[in-house]
Amino acid sequence: MTKHHTINAFHSKINQPVYEEYVDYRAEMSADDAHWHLEYQEFVAKFKKVMGTLPVTQQKVITLSKIQQLSNKEIAEKLSLSEQTVKNSLSMGLNKLKQELGYLPSSIHVIVY
Repeated sequence: MTKHHTINAFHSKINQPVYEEYVDYRAEMSADDAHWHLEYQEFVAKFKKVMGTLPVTQQKVITLSKIQQLSNKEIAEKLSLSEQTVKNSLSMGLNKLKQELGYLPSSIHVIVY
């Protein structure tokens, strides 16, 4: 009896207009998600390629600042650099990334590095 009640409840949910709209919405979003996911993967690949061309210090500073979100002071201490060197490296590295990529998202910490 419980089995039949569950099946009937499931069937009533499936036939509701709200559920049908949800299914249509998910199908539409899946197509959009695939498109955005592909663009994101292309951006990440290009980002990593450009990052690989930067001097090692700039790579470390950008990774620590923008991806791990450490402060300039924390980065300076961690890398045994002056805060001014961290600022300069960050500025030059980000400028190179912007130049090569055309833009940078405001939060590159979402990039899984």
